[in-house]
Amino acid sequence: MIGHAIWAAARAGSIENASTERIVEIYRQALQPLDSGYGGIADIARIEILSPMREAFADWNDVELQRSYRTGGKRVIPRAGLEWKDWRDKVGASGASIH
Repeated sequence: MIGHAIWAAARAGSIENASTERIVEIYRQALQPLDSGYGGIADIARIEILSPMREAFADWNDVELQRSYRTGGKRVIPRAGLEWKDWRDKVGASGASIH
């Protein structure tokens, strides 16, 4: 169950533009069945975003995908066509490759 909670939290972070609030919310929801009411097991974890960083959403945002997915302004990192992009390319504030 803890493994699932970690997976769910990571997924939430990846689709919610690395929103720490959303990561914590989903993590706690996934662990709710384990909560005995005496203090939360959900409070024992430390959330650390490794990738993608918030800055990567700014560096690699695809405006056309934003529009087509109707994200309401949330940034989108494309995943299609990565085989044609050089993994050594670094961009902007994140310093992260799109790979």
